[in-house]
Amino acid sequence: MSPEQTVAPATAAPSADSRERRLDACRARIREHEEHVRGEFLRSRKCTPELLKQRARQLDELLCEVWRMHAGPALGGAALLAVGGYGREEMYPASDVDVLVLMPQGYSRSARNEVGAFLAFLWDVGLKPGHGTRTVAESRDQARADVTIMTALLEARLLAGSGRLFGQLGKAINARSVWSSTQFYRAKVREQEQRNAEYGDTASNLEPDVKNGPGGLRDLH
Repeated sequence: MSPEQTVAPATAAPSADSRERRLDACRARIREHEEHVRGEFLRSRKCTPELLKQRARQLDELLCEVWRMHAGPALGGAALLAVGGYGREEMYPASDVDVLVLMPQGYSRSARNEVGAFLAFLWDVGLKPGHGTRTVAESRDQARADVTIMTALLEARLLAGSGRLFGQLGKAINARSVWSSTQFYRAKVREQEQRNAEYGDTASNLEPDVKNGPGGLRDLH
């Protein structure tokens, strides 16, 4: 998305019937796309990384549309970001849709309510969003305290909203005061060691955890 992108004004709050129609339309789009991707995979027409990126881009379109439904004037300075695996455009089947709503300092209760309505819609559609709502300062502080959050933010992409705020986040988390290269590397090694210990510390389980076990997807990313 363009760094100059801004939030489009939301329309009036939909009635219950209108909301259900929108939910049904979004669910139908998701089913249709999933069936298309499954067919492409079974016919081996596209390589897996391309299909994962295709899934991410389809979700981009859907989330931006849902954001426009709910982002009123109170969210005029906010930004919607894809983070984690979604930020990398690697959307595996059944993956959570990880998003961060980046808020300007001193945001209002109305803004929080609009974020709540946006996230509730995603849940009702069936997307299982992994979500956070933070300011740039809060994001910086949490990234400094938790290497997992830092990693997710490094992979962030702007979907909709304030490119200026997204740029401020990039500057905040890339400051040397957050993590030096050496500190970050050592923290990632410790994170991997702790994860391997938690999930059996062996690559020869009869039923290995392909996501979290040794040599699994978490180790690769």
